[in-house]
Amino acid sequence: MKKENVFGNLSTGETTKLYSIQNKNGMTLYVTNYGATVTKLIVPTNEGITDVVLGFDRVEDYEKSYELPSAPYFGTIIGRVAGRIANANFTLNGKKYEVTQNHGKHHLHGGKNGFGQKLWEVKQWEVNLITLHYQSSDLEEGYPGNLDVLVTYEILENNTWKVSMEAWCDQDTTINLTQHTYFNLDDKATDLSEHLIKILAQEMLETNAEMIPTGTFVLTKESNFDFSTFQKVPKSIDTTFINQNNLQEIAILQSLSNGMQMKVYTNQAGTHVYVGGNCFDQIIGKNHLKYHTYSGICFEAQGFPDAIHHANFPSIVLKKNTKYQHETCFQFENLSNR
Repeated sequence: MKKENVFGNLSTGETTKLYSIQNKNGMTLYVTNYGATVTKLIVPTNEGITDVVLGFDRVEDYEKSYELPSAPYFGTIIGRVAGRIANANFTLNGKKYEVTQNHGKHHLHGGKNGFGQKLWEVKQWEVNLITLHYQSSDLEEGYPGNLDVLVTYEILENNTWKVSMEAWCDQDTTINLTQHTYFNLDDKATDLSEHLIKILAQEMLETNAEMIPTGTFVLTKESNFDFSTFQKVPKSIDTTFINQNNLQEIAILQSLSNGMQMKVYTNQAGTHVYVGGNCFDQIIGKNHLKYHTYSGICFEAQGFPDAIHHANFPSIVLKKNTKYQHETCFQFENLSNR
């Protein structure tokens, strides 16, 4: 049964809401209209249920987390452009655009006040599906054009969380959206030490010391991040892997402690895998848990970071009055049920 509750008030005085959707198996997703942010994802296990995502119990904590020196972006939609834009500028149609510098001299995850800090409008809400809308105005954070974005979260009967995103703009613009949830498949665990990861990618992006792509592709088997077979989740990774096939599985996460498995599918060019952010010992999450750098892992399906500066990368330019389409799926199963 779908539910709507007040989730708290922002510092502006605006009231936020929390919505739930679920399937017949009891898999339930909770999302707030603040940032289209997923706060809980409850998945059935052989021993009951588990909440597989990190987050907060109050919207006030989500808002305050953006004030940290390194915001975690728990569960939110990142936009307009995920990842870094070198030197916080780009040229489109011969015109130079300056976007917000919020990561040293660079631009990160849409700027100082990205999509995760905006109030979204619920456009459709069914038992197992919810669609939210946000309009980003011309030159917001420096980006050209009035951009409309629709994000749909759906819980399928095979225990899959499906993320669909569409966008269109009245000018040519840049867009590279992602869903930025941190996963830990066992809510009784304090870290990822009992998790294994497999990444079905043969290449990854090389980056410089500031994590800006150089434009070079690196073979994973010649790197420190060869996850072609199951490995322990590393304590630090901030790497874009190149996806091979449209909507084929790109990554698998397994918990040895409870037997839960999650497969990741996407139609995006890359999947940025992230572990190891700086929590500054200030983040107290759900159920009063103290989050640290090894508490969760992100699978950020997206185009390549800084693609606007690399002609050999798939383009992130959205032409006027054409449609951007993004689909990512997270499928859950209990390995013991096979």
